[in-house]
Amino acid sequence: MRYLGIMRGSRYSVNMADLDSAIFREVVLRLRAKGIAVDCIPETEMSQAPLQLYDAVLLMARNVAGLLGFHTSLPCYNSVEGILACSCKERVAELFSEAGIPQPRYTVARQGQVTADFFPLWVKRGNGCTEQKADTVYVSNPAELRSAIGVLAGRGVETCLLQAHVEGDLVKFYGVEGTDFFHWSYADPAHSKFGLEALNGSVRGYAFSSHELKALADKAASVLGVQIYGGDCIVDARGAFYFIDFNDWPSFYSCRLEAAEAIARRVTVQ
Repeated sequence: MRYLGIMRGSRYSVNMADLDSAIFREVVLRLRAKGIAVDCIPETEMSQAPLQLYDAVLLMARNVAGLLGFHTSLPCYNSVEGILACSCKERVAELFSEAGIPQPRYTVARQGQVTADFFPLWVKRGNGCTEQKADTVYVSNPAELRSAIGVLAGRGVETCLLQAHVEGDLVKFYGVEGTDFFHWSYADPAHSKFGLEALNGSVRGYAFSSHELKALADKAASVLGVQIYGGDCIVDARGAFYFIDFNDWPSFYSCRLEAAEAIARRVTVQ
């Protein structure tokens, strides 16, 4: 068996490049220990990869243009379609709505138009991966909303997801769909891309079912078409969930070794 590993570019690992590399490396080490050869390349070289030499692909890339041009019938973990879905917050919201995955109220702003009638809310870049702090902005009134959308429009971002702010505990979760692995923790302000977690305030410790959270997260992963995933949700005072973010192949920084074991098992099940 021989696998091709396509590593994520640092542009798509904002403030997380070392951590993203670490989980990828741990998975590769475990696959090699199983006797599987793994060749690793940066995502900038994915279009030139000799795919006929391989049995499967570990796909951590996030460049949309590169992914759109990457065609193979080989098993991919994660799938091209799944990664592209995760990179489009508007699409994630639509799929979650269709599948009954709980999420905050939302609307979509296109071409700089301001359409929200609820506040406070989060303005999120609708297409493409988050690359800088301005791609996710908390706003509390129409003037702040216009400003945030204007900044994004000035950078060529034509679609924004406007997602209602929900009061509650911010929970980060990591999973590998199709396995029993699942890890959750409260958001750690010391480990943050942009420090936005602090806006949720201190943890209240609202009771919730971790089994229900895993079931919903696995369902969300299946809906999007990814096996290796992570995300954020809000748990409110009733113990209800609101999924606010979902990512393909995160860093698993708080559970890296356990996650690497689960990923290695999952990607060798053909």
